[in-house]
Amino acid sequence: MQSLQNHDLVHSYAKHKGSSFGKGFESELSGYVEHYGESAYAKLNEHLLSNLSNIRKRLGGERYSEAIALFTNANKQLVNTNSAQSYDDCIEFLLTNYYDPMYDHQLKQKTSSFLFKGTHEMILEWHNQ
Repeated sequence: MQSLQNHDLVHSYAKHKGSSFGKGFESELSGYVEHYGESAYAKLNEHLLSNLSNIRKRLGGERYSEAIALFTNANKQLVNTNSAQSYDDCIEFLLTNYYDPMYDHQLKQKTSSFLFKGTHEMILEWHNQ
C-alpha cells in the first residue's frame, strides 16, 4: 500500500511548513480570542487535548503521550510568544501517525474496487495508454 507520506498533501505540507498552515491557524485563532477573551489559549488547549483523547486508542499509549506533549508545548509557545508555528509539528505528527495509518487501513478495505493505484504521474500514464 502506498502511504499518505507519498502523497501530494504531505509533500505540500513539508514544502510550505510554517507558512500556510501556521498563518491560517493564527488567523482562525483571532476569532477564538475574540470569543473567549483572556481564557482563549487555555480553552483552545483544553479543546485540542479533549479531541486527542477521542483518538487515544487508535494512536496507542506511547504516540498518544507524544501527541499530548507536542500539543501542550505548542500551546505553551502560543501563550509565551503568540506564535502558532509549533502547531505545525502537531499537524505533521497527526498526518503521519493517525491519518496515514487510517488511510492505509481504508485502502486495504477497498482494494477490490480499484482499477489502478499509483502516484499522480503513474495514474496519468496509465490513463493515457
